[in-house]
Amino acid sequence: MTIIKTIFLDVDGVINSDQYFAKRAPNDKDNDIDMSKVKMLANIVSATGAVIVLSSSWKVFFNKKNSLNDYLNNCLNKYDMTIIDRTPNINMSERGREIREWVNTHEDIESWIVLDDEIFFDYKEFGIMDHLVKTNFYQEGLTQKHVDLAINILNK
Repeated sequence: MTIIKTIFLDVDGVINSDQYFAKRAPNDKDNDIDMSKVKMLANIVSATGAVIVLSSSWKVFFNKKNSLNDYLNNCLNKYDMTIIDRTPNINMSERGREIREWVNTHEDIESWIVLDDEIFFDYKEFGIMDHLVKTNFYQEGLTQKHVDLAINILNK
């Protein structure tokens, strides 16, 4: 598969948020993904042709038969998106190293972004900062401003 543009996706703080959790119905505790944010992610994918690589802590469930993996995939599939891969499991606190290793082993990447609500300590060391579209878990996660920035970076 030729990979041209890549989105490294964090889940918590990007396609959900503290604000979303506070607004959902009290009996809706199993709904951990805000579908309005998934639609925004789909807008990025549609405008850029990017593929999605999971960099989130949710990646431990990637390609395993379990309800959380199925739930995430079902949410993305509603907008014709799939996760093509995940970053390697090096160390949960070294997300920058994991992203950089993935990028370095895929030679045909034209552009890439990291959608994340955190700045990991190694992001600067591994050159992630110029690719980071930083959201905020405590506010609303992914916003239109982030979507526009992501599209701009990917389509440069």
